[in-house]
Amino acid sequence: MILIHSAQSIFKVIGLMARSIINLTRIGLFAILASAVLFGGLAIAQDKKAVKGEAKAKQPAAEKPAEKAPAEEAPAAEKTVTKPITPMVSGNYKTLKVDESLKKQLSDVSRSLRNGFGPGGADLFDKICDNYILASWTDPKNHHDLANLRGKFRGQLQSCKTSVPTRNHFNNHLLAKLQEMANDNYHPAVRYNCMLLLGELDEKPPTQVNGMPTPLSAALPILLKAATDDQQVDVVRLAALLGVARHAYLLRDPDARRKVSAAMSTLATTRSSPGTSPDGQSWARCIAVDTLGMMGSAGDKGATAQLLLEIVDNNEDPMRVRVAAARAIGNLTYGNLPGLVPDTMVRQLGRMAMSACKKEIEDCEEQDRTISPRRLIDQLAAVRIGLMGHDNIRDEQVKGGAMSLIKKAEVKKNATAIQKQIDRWIGLLDAEELVKKLEPPKTQTPGMGGPGMGGEMDMMGMGGPGMGGPGMGMPGRGMGPGETEEDKRKKVSDDVIAKIKEDLKDFAALVQ
Repeated sequence: MILIHSAQSIFKVIGLMARSIINLTRIGLFAILASAVLFGGLAIAQDKKAVKGEAKAKQPAAEKPAEKAPAEEAPAAEKTVTKPITPMVSGNYKTLKVDESLKKQLSDVSRSLRNGFGPGGADLFDKICDNYILASWTDPKNHHDLANLRGKFRGQLQSCKTSVPTRNHFNNHLLAKLQEMANDNYHPAVRYNCMLLLGELDEKPPTQVNGMPTPLSAALPILLKAATDDQQVDVVRLAALLGVARHAYLLRDPDARRKVSAAMSTLATTRSSPGTSPDGQSWARCIAVDTLGMMGSAGDKGATAQLLLEIVDNNEDPMRVRVAAARAIGNLTYGNLPGLVPDTMVRQLGRMAMSACKKEIEDCEEQDRTISPRRLIDQLAAVRIGLMGHDNIRDEQVKGGAMSLIKKAEVKKNATAIQKQIDRWIGLLDAEELVKKLEPPKTQTPGMGGPGMGGEMDMMGMGGPGMGGPGMGMPGRGMGPGETEEDKRKKVSDDVIAKIKEDLKDFAALVQ
């Protein structure tokens, strides 16, 4: 059963989640952000977990806040308490009472975060955090605005620049509180934002303008566990994966990076998971693969690169996961790794390009639709990134990827032939005139004016303006002589498909 009301809320939340990741777009985390929208929407359904009745008992009263620690509190290294996971129960979400009397003291908390907690400051922070800020997140009327509310709270926390005891205290408090709420039966949007904020906590602020913070090391084990736990609800897994990606980008500790790499490698190759839909699992794999690419290491003896290449060359894997893997290959840093054979790598990437073209053609023929230039370009561009380290077909310089490892002239010749054919396909599909010809006419908005009954030809084949709106403004095929717009688009598509089919005959020999 699809929970429509939940899906609407979570889509609004996830649509703004790019704000939660610091400086990640410049290093190619675009796939993570794009995939998260669909992954989060799928998570709301929670087919099996939402209908199980184990958690339908009356929710216990909220616990009293724990006794506060002294001002000189230690960093949150050993204070994590694992909370049991509560399955989502449709329509029976837990809420917290909002203490509106605390609203007038918000400015006091903001000031103490900037200047450091004075006497009673830590207690006041905990009280307002739990009973006003986070409690307001659970109010249904705020679910559509949780990304904004989380962003404001994060900004307040990040205003703490100098006071280490203050930062240690609120990190300790939030680490426990956010984990508790993420694992309890709150609305999916609340659980998502709690886990997302947990991944945004910092141990140290940036030391200079445009510098990078140090993420909270104590949060990483929680994020990894949630991201890889097949009993965790999907919406929380998504937020945890995004938190892991942020840590992976900012981390410099070798041991922590190894742990992230191992966990993401396992998830990237896990093709099914109990309680997770196939689509949900494939999107989780995409995020794991993107994280590996973002970390930039080819792995011990090229293990990470080999893992990604196996995904690229596996026709049984979803194309979206293969696209992420091809892109990741182009982001890795390669040394002298004897386990990697450049010619094999290039051919594997080439076979994925061939597979993408064939799949698009088969879908067009089976579904009687026109070719999708944008989808195929995205897939071919990922292959080019894997080959050359970038997707600019006007730039012939190899900046990374499989072709950066080539030393033999004959291997380079074959790789260049593969790359140039992919460039020709991208150029063909990216032509502005072609895209314009393949785009269907825009749907008319309600109201008067503009083309009506079929645009240039009305329902009687005569033409002329009509009523622009639903029912009266639907494109029509016309009753008069000549081709319809749909016929023209189909002919253009068929010509492009015929050209790609012809190219595939020679291309197959290059990649086998």
